[in-house]
Amino acid sequence: MVGDVMGEWWSTGHSAITLRELKENPLNSFDIPKHLRQFQKFSSSGVNMFHRASRRFVALTFRPVELRRSFLTESCSQQPQLPTSTRSTRIRPTKVPINYAASSMQIRTAMFSQRLRRTYRAAGKDIWRKNPVFFPFAVVSIIAASAFCTYLLHAVYVQTTEVNEKVTRFPDSVAKELRKALYFTEVNLEPQKALVHYKAALRIADEIGMHPYSDEVMGIKLQIVDMLVKAGFHKRAAQMLSRISTDAIAWINKTRHRLSLKLEGPQKTMPDPNLQEILSPSEEDVEYESRQATRTLKKVIGLQLLLGDLHEDEHLKEPGNAFMARRNALDLLRQEILNRQDRGLPPVATPEEEDDWLSAEEAGNTMSDLGENWLRAGRPDKALELLMPAIAILREVEGKQITCRQVVLLTNVAAAMFDHKPNEQSGTDNEKPVVTVEKQMEASRDWALKAIEVSKKVQDDLRDDDCDLGCAAAADVLSAIAEWQGADEEARKWLREEKRYCESASYAEGIDKVVKLMAEKDRAQPARKSSK
Repeated sequence: MVGDVMGEWWSTGHSAITLRELKENPLNSFDIPKHLRQFQKFSSSGVNMFHRASRRFVALTFRPVELRRSFLTESCSQQPQLPTSTRSTRIRPTKVPINYAASSMQIRTAMFSQRLRRTYRAAGKDIWRKNPVFFPFAVVSIIAASAFCTYLLHAVYVQTTEVNEKVTRFPDSVAKELRKALYFTEVNLEPQKALVHYKAALRIADEIGMHPYSDEVMGIKLQIVDMLVKAGFHKRAAQMLSRISTDAIAWINKTRHRLSLKLEGPQKTMPDPNLQEILSPSEEDVEYESRQATRTLKKVIGLQLLLGDLHEDEHLKEPGNAFMARRNALDLLRQEILNRQDRGLPPVATPEEEDDWLSAEEAGNTMSDLGENWLRAGRPDKALELLMPAIAILREVEGKQITCRQVVLLTNVAAAMFDHKPNEQSGTDNEKPVVTVEKQMEASRDWALKAIEVSKKVQDDLRDDDCDLGCAAAADVLSAIAEWQGADEEARKWLREEKRYCESASYAEGIDKVVKLMAEKDRAQPARKSSK
């Protein structure tokens, strides 16, 4: 019965699958599940159809395309489409064929950074949801800890590099107060607390016997001035500088007067040697006090110049007080030079004095800047009051070692005389003869020519661009004087000289200025000829 059924099913024209049809059409084009359903209807009688069915039918029905193809002769690049029915899983082979294309693929593991980034990304997605309170608190704590560490490192750095360097020369008791004062000055600016500790340091220094005008004690006082300037108390800083200078000058005069009396005293015979030892100071003390007085005077000159700069600052704007401070500095310097000449000493410091007095370089730098601010401010009368003593002092200081500073000062004197008007003389000087404009122009011309002459005496190793710039300014003054006198050819000559000096100093702005002046003169000359 089974054979008849199979024969009938196999002989059915619409459902039979022949080898020719299989070769002409791929197996995928047939509806295999449909034939299987027809075949299962006949197998429901309990007879095992597969044992008696034709081998050709079983082979054609159950063998998929992958088993028919030989991987040695045909390409496996195209994958066959399996049936979409759920029942097709029953006829899949138990052993899957080897896919060499799939086996050739490489599997790369993720790098540590990639895994870490993925972990952080996954954790960061819901960290706010899981930790709504703890996470913001942790962020704030980290920021606060970072700020505290930065502040602590800054404090340690300042303490190591600045504070300790300034207090190493002081005794421990004074250094303790200075560290506190410098903390409230350099690290955490609090003027009132800093001033309390500075005063305590000065009091302790006086109690332990430190010299009131030694470098250490004077340094504490100047540090107070610096603290006041940083805190914005410029007026109080200027007042303290003035008070320090006044007290120091009074002490210098008193000390020198006392030492001069002591130096005259040994000519008189003392009745008791023990009393002489008690009353008369030792030679070491006399020498120390004398050197300390000279050293303090040097500091006072610097304090007066600093006071002048402080009065000219934009916070005070007191040019009158600035002028008086610089004038006091010049007077002190000139008096000390005369005092040294009376004692048989040179104007500048000797090798034995070391830093006790001004060197030639320091004195030259002090003199070179005086008067320029008043020239720029349009007050040549004030500038002359500073420049005239400055040039005299600089000549005494430099001697035969002439530098370019003299050229600059001489040029400034010539420019101040050219700009100064005779009617600007003070009304209190009625006894002085009135200077005419012609005499003043002649004096200005002499000073300018003197500047050019002095520049030729400067040695090559001491010469710099300041000499050329000073000569260029002197030539500019001479050109202006010649133009005022109506000597056009002479004015052109000095303009050419000015251009040459500017080119030597590579001063482009001065060259452009001279070229413009010469062009203006060239345009003005035909107009003058036509008017005549």
